[in-house]
Amino acid sequence: GANKQAQHNHAVSLYRSGKQAEALAIWQAAGMPAPALCNVGTHHDNAGNPKLAYEFYSRCKTGGGASPDIGQRIETIKRIFGY
Repeated sequence: GANKQAQHNHAVSLYRSGKQAEALAIWQAAGMPAPALCNVGTHHDNAGNPKLAYEFYSRCKTGGGASPDIGQRIETIKRIFGY
């Protein structure tokens, strides 16, 4: 509920301030909202790890938290890497 959303928002602030490891730990905690999974996917995408990016983007999409951009990222990774 609201507490998970507050944690998610806090993690966004941490990530933007350069504290990626702390943010990732929060986002990967059990029960986080689907958008948190998209954020983890974006982190892995930016870090050059398409397999993990694909995994988290897919989980985000399944959970209903994906924007159209995430769907495009999933399709691009599938096309390039065959996941």
